[in-house]
Amino acid sequence: MKTLKLYDNEEEIHLSKKSKRLLYILALNLGEIKTYSEIIDYVYEGESNTLDTLRHLIKRTRESTNKKCFKAARNIGYYLEKS
Repeated sequence: MKTLKLYDNEEEIHLSKKSKRLLYILALNLGEIKTYSEIIDYVYEGESNTLDTLRHLIKRTRESTNKKCFKAARNIGYYLEKS
C-alpha cells in the first residue's frame, strides 16, 4: 500500500493513508458496490468509526482528486463508476 500513487496529467496527487485505502478498495472492485461496513472495516483497519466519518473521508478525497467518480448506492455503500 505504501507505493500506491495517484496521478492527474502526470502530476502526483498527494492523499492521506485513509484516502489511499478508500481508493484501493473501490478500485479493486470497480463498478461493484462496497457496503459502508466493508469500506469502514478496510479503511479504518478495525477502528470503530461511523458512517459520518466515512462520508467526510469521501468528501475530502473527492476534493483532493477533483473527480466525481465516487458514486453512492443509497443506504448501501459506495462504488467507483467505470468510465
